[in-house]
Amino acid sequence: MEQRYCFAIKYLPNYVDVELLAGRCISVLHGFMRMNEAAKNTIGVSFPFWSEDSVGNIIAFVSVNKDCLCGLSYQPYFTLMKKEQIFEISPIIAVASDLPEHRFIRNSTIDKSFLNSKNKRLKRIKARAIKSNRQYSPVSREDRAFDLFHSIPMTSKGTECEFVLHIQQQSQELTRIAHQFNAYGFATNEKWLGTVPDLRDTLLFE
Repeated sequence: MEQRYCFAIKYLPNYVDVELLAGRCISVLHGFMRMNEAAKNTIGVSFPFWSEDSVGNIIAFVSVNKDCLCGLSYQPYFTLMKKEQIFEISPIIAVASDLPEHRFIRNSTIDKSFLNSKNKRLKRIKARAIKSNRQYSPVSREDRAFDLFHSIPMTSKGTECEFVLHIQQQSQELTRIAHQFNAYGFATNEKWLGTVPDLRDTLLFE
């Protein structure tokens, strides 16, 4: 079993929007993996202090590739935020092999339950119906109920469009799966099944 490593970022101010800062950190990860073939789909995001209220004030990055984590930890945004005393960045440490596993899942199905997403889908359906000379008859359906999730705001660097990552935590009796994270460092409901260790009791900061 390959050794895993991690480093963590702590948000130092007492009153910050932790989801907003998490989104900015995840954007850095997304750009880093896109530009580094060796890092692609190999770095997972963990929220050691995830709770019902928020994703917590620490975000961690986990991988078997220590060199990739080192490169990620020195990205300019992280360095700037550390200089401004907004972030504390931990050393890269080896992760114990006997920790429980978590799966942080980007659930795209949740996106579809929100009004903006519904409206976009209805417009597409209507356009297809008109193009095919079919009658457009939208059907009203009850909203689905979802287990606890947190919403992380993101901005696409390519299009400047804003979007949201809806993240859920899964923890029950998971088998470790490495190298299976999407472009944002998360698992998904189907294709990507990567897990990350439970780091809540790991000494991340000296």
